[in-house]
Amino acid sequence: MPVLTLEQLPQPAQRIIPALDQDTWPEATASLLDIGNRISIGKVNSLADRHMDLAVKKLAGLGLLTMLDFKTLDIDMTMRKRTRQQTLAGASLLTVHAQNTVNALKDAIKGAEDALVIDPKLVRPLILGVTVLTTINDKDRDKGNNPIETCTSIYGASRMTKVRDFAYHAVDAGLDGLVCSPHEAEMLKN
Repeated sequence: MPVLTLEQLPQPAQRIIPALDQDTWPEATASLLDIGNRISIGKVNSLADRHMDLAVKKLAGLGLLTMLDFKTLDIDMTMRKRTRQQTLAGASLLTVHAQNTVNALKDAIKGAEDALVIDPKLVRPLILGVTVLTTINDKDRDKGNNPIETCTSIYGASRMTKVRDFAYHAVDAGLDGLVCSPHEAEMLKN
């Protein structure tokens, strides 16, 4: 039986979300056919860039919910428009960058709610705030051992400081959850 809403996922194991970041839909479909009986949600980003609704339909055809992982970062009104579009496409989970302003993050929520006015049959997706990308740390070096961009050079503070700052933005805005590394989860729970 296909999953229709996140509330229908009573077991934590059903909430494992594999990244379907392969180059093509046939590769993603092959992965899903291999693991599909053990998951309930598929995460897509580049595969859904141009056709969000098609991505959602493809995953739904396999009995899966969709996480659109676009990590949206923009001005207030654009955040609202983008989350409205993603909700209208039928996504169950959306990601936005928590480094944005609290007002822009609040507008992301409003965008999802706007979509429900347009199509009341839809279910409001959970909106998750991405703190600091896991590829950004405090000690990166290139192959010649020269320092390269780090969290401090990008955001002006250490990774843990910025993860905490961005998490506060997400909480203040009322986002539904956070995306962070497992190493940061304990700090954020506190």
